[in-house]
Amino acid sequence: MQDFHIWYTCDEHLDYVMDDMIEEFHTAPTLEPLQSPIEHSCKWCGKEAEYQLELEYGIHEQTE
Repeated sequence: MQDFHIWYTCDEHLDYVMDDMIEEFHTAPTLEPLQSPIEHSCKWCGKEAEYQLELEYGIHEQTE
């Protein structure tokens, strides 16, 4: 099973959103600046997002 999460944030709330994501998923996301804020808003304040935080994780089971 594999999960993928993307959260968006403005510059002002970057630390808060990053902390929330780490607290919820127990791992640090990858930070990427948005090339253009294509209708994405900050998870904290709703203003135009400047960054996206990406988190991809999964459980890989091996069978013999």
